[in-house]
Formats: sequence, C-alpha cells, structure tokens
Amino acid sequence: MSSFKDFLAADIGNVFLNTGEFADETEINGVMMPAVFAKSTTGKPSQSYAEGVSLVTHVLSVSAEVFGEEPEQGERMMVNGKTYYVVRVDEDEGLYTISLEANDA
Repeated sequence: MSSFKDFLAADIGNVFLNTGEFADETEINGVMMPAVFAKSTTGKPSQSYAEGVSLVTHVLSVSAEVFGEEPEQGERMMVNGKTYYVVRVDEDEGLYTISLEANDA
C-alpha cells in the first residue's frame, strides 16, 4: 500500500512540475528544466531603494533531483536570461522552493 508521502512525491512530478499542468520549461543557469516561476505573493509591495530602481521578488519551485545541489543564500542564479540572487531555499519532499530577488529598473 502506498503512503501519503508516496502520493505526494508522485504529484510533484506528475502534476505540479508537469509542463502540461502548472510548470513551464524554464532556463535555470543555462539548463532547461520544468519549474514554476512566479512573482512573490507576500503582499508586500516592491521596495524602491534607489531612484528608478525597485527590488522584485520571485519564487522558483523546481525538483531537487533535476536541479542538483541546493543553492546557497546570496548565490547568483540566472533564470530565463535574467540575474537573480537567492534569498532563501526550502526543501520539502524533493521540491526546492527558492526565493529570489533582482533589481528592476
């Protein structure tokens, strides 16, 4: 009999990271992989800390197995040709949830 964790792990790959469902093929550090990439929905507005420049935040959800080694806080990451910096990484049941920040002019 399959456990709840088995069903959850299957759903991550078969539904959440399925490009026919939620995910898109996303270029991460030069490698294409299925991921969910969205602006952060924390409810906080983008911070303006220099005239004409805002700090934007995104959340990237990707398979830990496909992505590889867990990124570190402060690490530079290229997503779809744009530079972001890792703010936080959470790993749960084989899924990395990576909070990213970038300057937006």
